Amino acid sequence: MPETPELIDDRYAVLHPLGEGSSGQVLLVSDGQRGGARVALKWLKREAAGSESDRAALIREFRLLARLSHPAVARVHDLGTWNEQLYFTLEHVDGPDLVEAVRLRGIDALPRLLVSLGRGLAYLHARGLAHGDLKPSNLLVSGDGVKIVDLGLARARTDHDG
Repeated sequence: MPETPELIDDRYAVLHPLGEGSSGQVLLVSDGQRGGARVALKWLKREAAGSESDRAALIREFRLLARLSHPAVARVHDLGTWNEQLYFTLEHVDGPDLVEAVRLRGIDALPRLLVSLGRGLAYLHARGLAHGDLKPSNLLVSGDGVKIVDLGLARARTDHDG
């Protein structure tokens, strides 16, 4: 990953890192074109983008993800390239992951959170998508519901996905 700049694409002011995963680094940024709204920006590692055909597939998938709109799915906003590095932005969820939320709220909160998660997954599956990396750290809790994040590994479902 490149050194974290102060400003990305003359639009996103970097506030601080949020984390790093196998496919890239996630930053909290302020979006100058959205009145300073805080969004998450994910740099994709060069190897995640791969060849030109892999990059084209990622751009097609991003366009599909950007059309999703459900309370349990983090909204994907923009896709861009800066200094030859592919990135996308999505809704920033300021809350704990599912495991931490249950620890903080108690086990009685779990059924409501699982219903929220189930609705989000049903929404994705109805659109022919499978998450691809569903785990507690990709399930953030905001208010009374779960937000499914890190849809970068979402893929078209096959008959084997169920």
